[in-house]
Amino acid sequence: MTSRIAWLLGISALLASTEVSAGPRETFLEEARTQAEARRPDIVRHVRAVATASARGEEAPSPPATLAGLRWRWGLFVTAMEGRSNRGCFGHSDPAPEALGEQLSEAADGAVTRDVRRQPLSERRLAKVRLVVTLVGPTRPIDTLEGVDPRREGVIVEGAERSAAFVPGELPGVRYDLAVLVKRAKLPKGAAYTLRAFEAVTITE
Repeated sequence: MTSRIAWLLGISALLASTEVSAGPRETFLEEARTQAEARRPDIVRHVRAVATASARGEEAPSPPATLAGLRWRWGLFVTAMEGRSNRGCFGHSDPAPEALGEQLSEAADGAVTRDVRRQPLSERRLAKVRLVVTLVGPTRPIDTLEGVDPRREGVIVEGAERSAAFVPGELPGVRYDLAVLVKRAKLPKGAAYTLRAFEAVTITE
């Protein structure tokens, strides 16, 4: 009996020592959902204020205290959507050292003035769009779009000279169309490219 108990205790200890902790995907989703729930009003107000200042050619306001010192170790994009049309998108998929407020400021300004695929947004045009913040999780290389859900996952098309990100909900339908992605990425004809996918949490006005 004693040896049997010792064997069971040994198995329990082994299982405990090999228990898998939360991976990057789970960690990201927990952190992103927490920020989306707790900071949504501040995030939405700040990106709108920065976007408006950028459209006017004015200096952008500083982030509120709730965002200024908040560490964000994942990627993010800000997208200006008019109906189903993307009027500007800017951000990054890799971690950045700046606080969340600074990253939001950079992305909001970029969506208005620095999306190389589109014309900068005027203040009049900006008034017609809704701003969408996409919190971006760890990316993974993919060879096919099979199984990538456009309602909750985004795709990055990367070429040698430029890349383009497509956030969840940006394109209609229940699956991504590779030809459409490549065309909208505006890569040079015949250019080689790679694909990455990412899970995301979306905050919208």
